[in-house]
Parts: sequence; structure tokens; C-alpha cells
Amino acid sequence: MKRHIVVGLSFLLTLPGNNGLAYRDKALGPSYSDFGGIGLLQMPNARMSEEGTLGLSANRTSPYSRYSMTFQPFPWMEANLLYTSVSGVPYDATGTFSDRDYLDKSLDVKFRLVKESRYMPELAVGLRDLAGTGFFSSEYFVANKRFGSFYFTLGVGWGYMGAREHASNPFSFISDSYKTRRDILINFASSGDFNEINYFRGPVALFGGIEYQTPYRPLRLKLEYDSNDYSAEPNGAPVAKSSSPINFGLVYRLGKNVDLTLGYERGDEVIFGISWSNNLKKLKSTDKYNLTYQAVINPALVPHSAPINWQPVIKDLEVAGMTVERIYLGEQEITVYAEYSKSYHHAELVGLASRILANHLPANILVFNFVERKSGLSINEITVRRDHFTAATSGRLSAKELAYSTEQLETYNKFDSLAYKAPSRRFNYSLSPGLRIHYGGPDSVLLYQAMANLNASYRFMPGLELSGQASLGLFDNYDKFVYDGPAGTGVALPRVRTFVRDYVKGSDTWIDNLQLTYTKRLGRDWFGMAYGGLLEMMYGGVGAELLYRPHGSNLALSLDINYVKQREFKRHFGFRDYEAATGHLTLYYHWEKQNVLIKASVGQYLAEDKGVTLDISRKFKNGVIAGVFTTRTNVSEEDFGEGSFDKGLYIEVPFDYLTPIRSNKSASFFWRPVTRDGGAKLNRKYSLHSITQSRDLTDLLGGIDTMVGPVSEFK
Repeated sequence: MKRHIVVGLSFLLTLPGNNGLAYRDKALGPSYSDFGGIGLLQMPNARMSEEGTLGLSANRTSPYSRYSMTFQPFPWMEANLLYTSVSGVPYDATGTFSDRDYLDKSLDVKFRLVKESRYMPELAVGLRDLAGTGFFSSEYFVANKRFGSFYFTLGVGWGYMGAREHASNPFSFISDSYKTRRDILINFASSGDFNEINYFRGPVALFGGIEYQTPYRPLRLKLEYDSNDYSAEPNGAPVAKSSSPINFGLVYRLGKNVDLTLGYERGDEVIFGISWSNNLKKLKSTDKYNLTYQAVINPALVPHSAPINWQPVIKDLEVAGMTVERIYLGEQEITVYAEYSKSYHHAELVGLASRILANHLPANILVFNFVERKSGLSINEITVRRDHFTAATSGRLSAKELAYSTEQLETYNKFDSLAYKAPSRRFNYSLSPGLRIHYGGPDSVLLYQAMANLNASYRFMPGLELSGQASLGLFDNYDKFVYDGPAGTGVALPRVRTFVRDYVKGSDTWIDNLQLTYTKRLGRDWFGMAYGGLLEMMYGGVGAELLYRPHGSNLALSLDINYVKQREFKRHFGFRDYEAATGHLTLYYHWEKQNVLIKASVGQYLAEDKGVTLDISRKFKNGVIAGVFTTRTNVSEEDFGEGSFDKGLYIEVPFDYLTPIRSNKSASFFWRPVTRDGGAKLNRKYSLHSITQSRDLTDLLGGIDTMVGPVSEFK
């Protein structure tokens, strides 16, 4: 039977398939496997989601309950974060968490090697559970080919996916070490490390399958040959050896983004799952605009000469999202200095502001200049030609052509007449909800705290501000957090981050942050910042940052130095005994082609360990950011404790897509597999690199379509 399956699938994969257009048929979109990630049931395939797709899935295949988050940061790469709960197996052998089922964390990746074409199958290589305990670690190569309504899969797997051992390792000609695979040993001190010693080691097994799109579009069928025989499940999981290698199931599309899966696996197990997906790259803001300032440009409204009534101009600019500081007016140009708010996209703000100026200013004003002000600094200047912008909004000029004539410049002093200066706005405040979430620890699957926040700031002068946040706790379940052990199993590190429960439960009201911040431009490409006070949840102190960032450059360099002391658990104004010096030299590189930011930091951390942090993130045109980070210090794996070293991932989504009001803020999802004390950074409120973000010049061009806006009826 195995021979017939392999020969049949191999033959089909060599035949010409559908053309690219049919391959992209949305009715045959990919679906998630039991492990999360695109695949069949237990087995993966070579297919990929659309770039920017985020997927969440939950699956029950006794005794395993699996919960995953899958993200597609590039067209050729899939990343999958997976939690597996094992019924009947305690969290640890010591009995500390005997009332909890074992919870395994793993990270999977898949890379496309060849894209499907008429004669070539889709080819991919992947690694499951590439770091951590490695209980479910597998590596594989897999190919896919589509024929009409059928999608065929054929692959070869190692490790957990190679348990049927159909053949010896094909890489054994390189070294005899490829012939065998090391047994998995439970060692929490190194449970977060990479398992490269086992990658593509040991015997291999073949797997394959078919996915069929039925004529009834919401329904798809899956049939697979499973390469795992379940004879040696990790950590004593109560699983009987498979009585059949054939698994089958159906996937039903419920609505636009939800799939329900029902199947039969191992010859005796009914499985079910649910998944949700959405393309973050394609998120669009709902229409929140007030027509009084979104109105099309009407030449009949343009005044022929001065004087200009500035009151409606300033009011409309404020509503659009520009808090105006001052305006300079020349014979043919206007320069607006303003802080940007209410929108994440500078192109959109500049477009709305240009419409306002075009409807209010006399025809002799030919150039609109917008200088972004932030924290008392002039960051970037955008210059718009009035005639080109008007032509674009009337459909006579494309957005691409408008981009060619829209300049971004280094800011410089203006010698035109000062036409308007805003009154001082020293005090600001706002109320907002807050939510702290920790997922996947041994104490509880989900730890949470809900709060109400009062944010306030007082500006003494441009660049000098006192700001803070006070909070009221509403409800939480951090009483379930019982971890009180040392940071590691060797020489204990100072507990710089593991007093989480003590801080959360310390008081019903607290001060998250209260600091005095001073920012100043030190030269053409140099920026400085000094700060002091209660800097974050756990630390107060003083610090300074120096940034070198040339306008329009893909490179930047910063240095921050801080002296901090650990705050009392109540988070009022008291301090504990622990104090430390911490700081980092950080190199930033912007890979413009893919809009990827690479940050490499070297320095001393809160536990006074020394090392390097690498942070890589990608930003889509709509402002969504996805990133990963890892830190290695001179702390050994044993001293660090469970997790071996610090690492994690994050996703940021602009509030503009989540709320009915316009906003330049964003919501963040941050995942760290375990909180430990090694490699811990100070969570600074402000960063000069983020403050000066628009100096890399990419945000405007990426959103040039939003700058043009609706086409005018006036030609």
C-alpha cells in the first residue's frame, strides 16, 4: 500500500499542472493543519498563505490540545508558534504544578524553495519544534502540485515525522553522524535552546496526501499518509500505536475567515479543530473622515488675494490631525510646523492638509511645506507642489507621478514672515483602558490584568516635558502566578524581572511612569535626550541617549546609558535595594526593498550581564509591523534557567484599523516564551530612533495613494 501511494503521487507530481491563474483560485486557498501552519492534517505541505496573513487555530487530537499562531511575513516564509497541552501528563516531575497538564512550547518555520509553475511543483523545506524541548521536532522536504480540483502532496520527514523509518538517512554520505538522532531528554535549563544537533538526523519516512475542493465551495476533503506511527510519543504521552497510517478529514469554510475541521486519525481517533485567518497587510481603515475637510478641491472657493482668515485654516488642520505650532508665509510658499496626530500615515495627513490649504489660500501660493515636529524636534519636511497635487486629486495626474514631484527634505530655518503662532498648550491628559496578558506559563495558561489609565503631560517649553501614567487595577488573576524560584539552576541572577506577581498584586492603584524628558537637536544629523524619574513598571532612575541619524539614510547609530534602581512593589515612590547601570550601543539598518528594520544592540543589561540583542522587524505599507528578537549574554544556559536565553516575537497593528476613531497609536501583541532575568532590558518610554522615524523617507511613498484621496469632480 505504501509503495502504491508513493509511486502514484510521484507520477502525478511530474505531470504538467494548472497555469498560475488557476493556481491562485481563491476557492482552493490553503488551510491549516493540526499543528498550525498550512498543511493537510498531521502532515505539512509546501503551500503558503498570502503575504501578511495571520492565522489562529485550535485543535484537539487526544491526548493533545494544540493552539497555534501562524504568520506569513514574506511570500516565501511561514512562522508558526505552537502550544501543546498533553492530557494526563503533569507539567513537571517535581509535583510543583501537579494539577496542570504538561504544556509544550515550540516554534516552526517553513521556507519556499521553488514556486509552483506549469511544469514545476511547489517545493519547500521546514522545521517543526526547532527550539525548546524538541519533543515534536521534525524536519522535512515537501512538494505540491495542483490538477484541477485536486492538490497533491509528497514529502520526506525526519524525527517525529520520520518514525516509520522507511529508509536510512540520505545525508549519511556526508557524515555517519546523520544516521542517528539523539533521544530527547527533559532539561528545563536548556529547554529553550536550538536543537541543531538533531536537524535532518536519523532515519526518514515518506508522507503524502490529497486535498480536494468539492463542487460545493465551502467544503474541502483531505486524505493523507501519516509518516508517524506513534510508537514512541514524547514525555510518556498516553497514545496507542497507530492502527492505520491513513488519516482523512473535511474542512468547512464558515464565513469569510473561519474554517472548521473534522477528521479521523490513527485508525481510532476523531479529531476536530477551528481556525481563523486574516491578511494584516490588506487591512484598511474604515471611513472616519469629516467631509468638511475631506471635501474635494473647488477652484471657486479659492480666494484671489490676502488677507487670509487663519482661524478656519487652523481649525480644519487640527481636525485633520495636525496640531499647528506656527506658520510661515512667503510670496509663493507656505510652511506649516505641526505635530502629527490622529493618523498613522503621514501621506494621508499631508494629503488632507494640502486639500485644506488649496481651498483656503490664494492662487499665488504655489508650494506647501509641512515640517513634522515631535518632542520639540523638527524631524522631516515634506514639500508638495500645489498644481501637481490639484491635478492628482482631479485625476489628471497619477499617484506615482505625484510621488516624483513630492520632496522630503532636511529641515532648515525659514526666513519668510511669521503668519501664525499657536498659543502655548502646556497641559494635556487622556483616559484609556489597559490590558496586560501573559500566555503559556506553568502557573496558568492565561494570566491577565485589566486596568484604567490616566495619562497626563505638562510641557514647560519645546523639548522639555513632564509626563506620566497613573493606573487603577480593575481585575486580574495573577494570584495564580506562584513562581518564587531563582532565575536559574546555577548561580542565581538578581531577580530583575521575575517579581511580576509582586508588582501586579502590590497595589490597586499605582504609577506606571512619571518622568521628566528633555530632547534637543545637537547638529544636522545628531539628536540628544535626557530623562529621569519613574521610568517603567519596575525601575526608576536617570538616563540619556545620543542618536546619529542622517536624513534619508538607511543607517543610524544610538547610545543610551542609564543608572536605575528597582522600585517598590506598590509602585508608588519608594525603591528597593537593587540598583544597576545599564545601556546599549545600537546599530540600525533599514533594508528598504523589503521595508525590514534590523537592530543590533550590544551592552549591559539589568542583571549586569553583558551581551547582544538582535531585533528584526518588517513593516507593511499599511503600518502593520511584525518582528522577532533574541538576546545572548555571558549568562550560561544553566544560570538563565528555563528557556536558555531570551527571545520572542511581536506584532503591532495601528489602532486606525481597530477603532471607530482616527489614531496614530498602535496595539501590540508581544510573546516571550518565558520571563527570566537574563538579557533583560530597561523598557524606556521614548526612543530617539522611533521619534525620528520619518527621516527614513519610506512612510510617505508607501502611502502615496492615501495622500491623493478621492478624485474631484472639478477638472
